Amino acid sequence: MYWQQLSTKEFADRVVGRADTVLIPVGSVEAHGPHLPLGADNLTPEAICQRIERGHPDRIVVAPTIAYGHTWELAKWPGTISLSSRLVADYATEVGQAMVAWGMCQVIFVNGHGGNVGPLTEAMERIAESSARVLLINWWLDFSADILSVTTGQGHAGEDETSALLAVCPDLVDMTAAQQNPNRMRWTGMKAQDILDRKFRHALTGNAKLASQAKGEAILNLVEQRILQLLDDLWADRLFDERRD
Repeated sequence: MYWQQLSTKEFADRVVGRADTVLIPVGSVEAHGPHLPLGADNLTPEAICQRIERGHPDRIVVAPTIAYGHTWELAKWPGTISLSSRLVADYATEVGQAMVAWGMCQVIFVNGHGGNVGPLTEAMERIAESSARVLLINWWLDFSADILSVTTGQGHAGEDETSALLAVCPDLVDMTAAQQNPNRMRWTGMKAQDILDRKFRHALTGNAKLASQAKGEAILNLVEQRILQLLDDLWADRLFDERRD
Protein backbone atom coordinates (compact mmCIF):
# COMPACT_ATOMS: atom_id res chain seq x y z
CA MET A 1 0.00 0.00 0.00
CA TYR A 2 1.08 3.55 -0.70
CA TRP A 3 0.14 6.20 1.84
CA GLN A 4 -0.45 9.00 -0.63
CA GLN A 5 -2.54 6.85 -2.98
CA LEU A 6 -5.12 5.87 -0.35
CA SER A 7 -8.30 7.82 0.30
CA THR A 8 -9.10 8.58 3.93
CA LYS A 9 -11.74 5.82 3.86
CA GLU A 10 -9.29 3.33 2.40
CA PHE A 11 -6.74 4.30 5.01
CA ALA A 12 -9.25 3.75 7.81
CA ASP A 13 -10.36 0.41 6.36
CA ARG A 14 -7.03 -1.04 5.28
CA VAL A 15 -4.38 0.55 7.49
CA VAL A 16 -5.77 1.54 10.89
CA GLY A 17 -5.55 -1.46 13.18
CA ARG A 18 -4.09 -3.66 10.42
CA ALA A 19 -0.85 -2.41 8.90
CA ASP A 20 1.87 -1.57 11.41
CA THR A 21 5.04 -0.94 9.38
CA VAL A 22 5.88 2.12 7.31
CA LEU A 23 8.77 2.46 4.89
CA ILE A 24 9.91 6.05 4.37
CA PRO A 25 12.24 6.59 1.40
CA VAL A 26 14.71 9.38 2.14
CA GLY A 27 17.10 10.93 -0.35
CA SER A 28 18.32 14.21 -1.74
CA VAL A 29 18.46 16.37 -4.82
CA GLU A 30 22.12 16.73 -5.69
CA ALA A 31 24.74 16.34 -8.38
CA HIS A 32 25.56 12.75 -9.32
CA GLY A 33 28.25 13.18 -11.91
CA PRO A 34 27.45 14.24 -15.45
CA HIS A 35 25.63 10.96 -16.17
CA LEU A 36 23.00 10.46 -13.43
CA PRO A 37 19.84 12.44 -12.56
CA LEU A 38 19.83 14.86 -9.65
CA GLY A 39 17.22 12.73 -7.91
CA ALA A 40 19.28 9.53 -7.90
CA ASP A 41 19.21 9.30 -4.11
CA ASN A 42 15.41 9.35 -4.20
CA LEU A 43 14.91 6.97 -7.09
CA THR A 44 16.86 4.03 -5.71
CA PRO A 45 15.22 4.00 -2.22
CA GLU A 46 11.81 4.32 -3.86
CA ALA A 47 12.54 1.31 -6.07
CA ILE A 48 13.75 -0.69 -3.06
CA CYS A 49 10.59 0.17 -1.11
CA GLN A 50 8.44 -0.92 -4.04
CA ARG A 51 10.14 -4.30 -4.06
CA ILE A 52 9.72 -4.75 -0.31
CA GLU A 53 6.06 -3.70 -0.35
CA ARG A 54 5.27 -6.37 -2.95
CA GLY A 55 6.29 -9.03 -0.45
CA HIS A 56 3.97 -7.77 2.32
CA PRO A 57 1.27 -5.58 0.74
CA ASP A 58 -1.14 -5.88 3.68
CA ARG A 59 1.31 -5.08 6.45
CA ILE A 60 3.61 -2.47 4.90
CA VAL A 61 2.71 1.09 3.91
CA VAL A 62 5.15 3.04 1.75
CA ALA A 63 5.22 6.72 2.66
CA PRO A 64 5.86 9.63 0.32
CA THR A 65 9.56 10.29 -0.14
CA ILE A 66 11.45 12.79 1.97
CA ALA A 67 13.11 14.14 -1.14
CA TYR A 68 15.54 16.78 0.15
CA GLY A 69 18.55 16.16 2.36
CA HIS A 70 21.74 17.60 3.76
CA THR A 71 24.37 17.75 1.02
CA TRP A 72 26.88 20.43 1.97
CA GLU A 73 29.80 18.94 0.04
CA LEU A 74 28.01 19.06 -3.30
CA ALA A 75 26.11 22.31 -2.79
CA LYS A 76 28.10 24.21 -5.45
CA TRP A 77 27.18 21.83 -8.26
CA PRO A 78 24.31 22.96 -10.53
CA GLY A 79 20.90 21.75 -9.39
CA THR A 80 21.90 20.64 -5.89
CA ILE A 81 19.52 21.59 -3.07
CA SER A 82 21.00 21.28 0.41
CA LEU A 83 19.06 21.65 3.66
CA SER A 84 20.60 22.06 7.09
CA SER A 85 21.12 18.95 9.22
CA ARG A 86 18.84 20.43 11.87
CA LEU A 87 15.98 20.91 9.42
CA VAL A 88 16.31 17.37 8.04
CA ALA A 89 16.33 15.92 11.57
CA ASP A 90 13.31 17.96 12.67
CA TYR A 91 11.34 17.22 9.52
CA ALA A 92 12.02 13.47 9.63
CA THR A 93 11.15 13.42 13.33
CA GLU A 94 7.76 15.03 12.86
CA VAL A 95 6.92 12.85 9.86
CA GLY A 96 7.77 9.72 11.84
CA GLN A 97 5.89 10.83 14.94
CA ALA A 98 2.79 11.59 12.87
CA MET A 99 2.92 8.10 11.40
CA VAL A 100 3.31 6.51 14.82
CA ALA A 101 0.13 8.33 15.81
CA TRP A 102 -1.65 6.40 13.04
CA GLY A 103 -0.52 3.05 14.39
CA MET A 104 2.85 2.55 12.74
CA CYS A 105 4.74 0.51 15.34
CA GLN A 106 7.75 0.06 13.05
CA VAL A 107 9.10 3.14 11.29
CA ILE A 108 11.80 2.33 8.76
CA PHE A 109 13.82 5.00 6.99
CA VAL A 110 15.21 3.64 3.70
CA ASN A 111 17.95 6.14 3.05
CA GLY A 112 19.82 6.80 -0.18
CA HIS A 113 22.08 9.69 0.86
CA GLY A 114 25.13 9.75 3.12
CA GLY A 115 24.57 13.29 4.35
CA ASN A 116 21.28 12.19 5.93
CA VAL A 117 22.76 9.55 8.23
CA GLY A 118 23.44 11.94 11.13
CA PRO A 119 20.12 13.79 10.98
CA LEU A 120 18.15 10.56 10.61
CA THR A 121 19.93 8.98 13.56
CA GLU A 122 18.83 11.90 15.71
CA ALA A 123 15.28 11.62 14.35
CA MET A 124 15.21 7.91 15.17
CA GLU A 125 15.95 8.55 18.83
CA ARG A 126 13.21 11.13 19.10
CA ILE A 127 10.64 8.97 17.32
CA ALA A 128 11.57 5.96 19.46
CA GLU A 129 10.44 7.91 22.52
CA SER A 130 6.91 7.36 21.16
CA SER A 131 7.35 3.61 21.87
CA ALA A 132 7.92 2.77 18.22
CA ARG A 133 10.72 0.69 16.80
CA VAL A 134 12.71 2.79 14.37
CA LEU A 135 15.19 1.42 11.84
CA LEU A 136 17.58 3.15 9.50
CA ILE A 137 18.61 1.31 6.36
CA ASN A 138 21.42 2.89 4.33
CA TRP A 139 21.23 0.57 1.33
CA TRP A 140 24.73 1.13 -0.08
CA LEU A 141 26.41 1.09 3.34
CA ASP A 142 24.63 -1.59 5.37
CA PHE A 143 24.88 -4.11 2.55
CA SER A 144 28.32 -3.12 1.34
CA ALA A 145 29.70 -6.66 1.56
CA ASP A 146 26.88 -7.95 -0.65
CA ILE A 147 27.35 -5.12 -3.13
CA LEU A 148 31.10 -5.75 -3.35
CA SER A 149 30.36 -9.33 -4.32
CA VAL A 150 28.90 -7.81 -7.49
CA THR A 151 31.04 -4.71 -8.12
CA THR A 152 34.74 -3.94 -7.88
CA GLY A 153 34.12 -0.76 -5.91
CA GLN A 154 31.61 1.67 -4.46
CA GLY A 155 31.22 5.41 -4.65
CA HIS A 156 28.94 8.39 -4.93
CA ALA A 157 27.58 8.06 -8.49
CA GLY A 158 30.20 5.36 -8.91
CA GLU A 159 30.02 1.77 -10.10
CA ASP A 160 27.44 0.52 -7.59
CA GLU A 161 25.08 3.50 -7.60
CA THR A 162 25.22 3.91 -11.36
CA SER A 163 24.49 0.20 -11.80
CA ALA A 164 21.48 0.48 -9.50
CA LEU A 165 20.13 3.42 -11.51
CA LEU A 166 20.65 1.52 -14.77
CA ALA A 167 18.32 -1.12 -13.33
CA VAL A 168 15.81 1.36 -11.90
CA CYS A 169 15.58 4.01 -14.61
CA PRO A 170 17.90 3.31 -17.56
CA ASP A 171 16.40 6.12 -19.63
CA LEU A 172 17.74 8.66 -17.11
CA VAL A 173 21.33 7.39 -17.22
CA ASP A 174 23.80 8.62 -19.85
CA MET A 175 26.68 6.16 -19.81
CA THR A 176 28.45 8.10 -22.58
CA ALA A 177 29.04 10.82 -19.98
CA ALA A 178 30.20 8.47 -17.19
CA GLN A 179 33.49 9.42 -15.57
CA GLN A 180 36.07 8.12 -13.11
CA ASN A 181 37.43 9.96 -10.09
CA PRO A 182 40.96 8.68 -9.42
CA ASN A 183 41.19 10.45 -6.06
CA ARG A 184 40.53 8.62 -2.81
CA MET A 185 40.84 10.31 0.55
CA ARG A 186 43.12 8.66 3.10
CA TRP A 187 41.03 10.09 5.96
CA THR A 188 37.32 10.46 5.23
CA GLY A 189 36.49 12.27 8.47
CA MET A 190 37.46 15.70 7.17
CA LYS A 191 35.58 18.76 5.95
CA ALA A 192 37.23 21.55 3.98
CA GLN A 193 36.29 23.68 1.00
CA ASP A 194 39.65 23.26 -0.70
CA ILE A 195 39.41 19.46 -1.01
CA LEU A 196 35.98 19.23 -2.62
CA ASP A 197 37.18 19.43 -6.23
CA ARG A 198 39.43 16.45 -5.62
CA LYS A 199 37.12 14.48 -3.35
CA PHE A 200 34.20 14.86 -5.78
CA ARG A 201 35.89 15.30 -9.13
CA HIS A 202 33.13 15.27 -11.77
CA ALA A 203 30.71 15.30 -8.77
CA LEU A 204 31.40 11.61 -8.14
CA THR A 205 33.69 9.14 -6.46
CA GLY A 206 34.81 5.79 -7.81
CA ASN A 207 34.47 4.64 -11.39
CA ALA A 208 31.06 4.97 -13.01
CA LYS A 209 32.37 3.54 -16.28
CA LEU A 210 32.33 0.03 -14.79
CA ALA A 211 28.58 0.08 -14.14
CA SER A 212 26.07 -2.16 -15.88
CA GLN A 213 22.37 -2.90 -15.71
CA ALA A 214 23.07 -6.55 -14.87
CA LYS A 215 25.14 -5.48 -11.86
CA GLY A 216 22.33 -3.17 -10.80
CA GLU A 217 19.74 -5.93 -10.92
CA ALA A 218 22.01 -8.18 -8.87
CA ILE A 219 22.55 -5.43 -6.29
CA LEU A 220 18.84 -4.69 -5.94
CA ASN A 221 18.01 -8.38 -5.59
CA LEU A 222 20.57 -8.80 -2.82
CA VAL A 223 19.37 -5.68 -0.99
CA GLU A 224 15.76 -6.81 -1.30
CA GLN A 225 16.57 -10.22 0.18
CA ARG A 226 18.47 -8.68 3.08
CA ILE A 227 15.70 -6.24 3.95
CA LEU A 228 12.97 -8.88 3.73
CA GLN A 229 14.96 -11.01 6.15
CA LEU A 230 15.47 -8.01 8.41
CA LEU A 231 11.72 -7.40 8.47
CA ASP A 232 11.03 -11.04 9.31
CA ASP A 233 13.49 -10.78 12.20
CA LEU A 234 11.99 -7.48 13.35
CA TRP A 235 8.45 -8.80 13.38
CA ALA A 236 9.50 -12.02 15.13
CA ASP A 237 11.64 -10.13 17.67
CA ARG A 238 14.81 -11.86 16.50
CA LEU A 239 17.04 -8.79 16.39
CA PHE A 240 19.42 -10.06 19.08
CA ASP A 241 21.77 -13.01 19.17
CA GLU A 242 22.08 -14.48 22.64
CA ARG A 243 25.66 -15.14 23.66
CA ARG A 244 26.36 -18.46 25.34
CA ASP A 245 29.78 -18.12 26.92
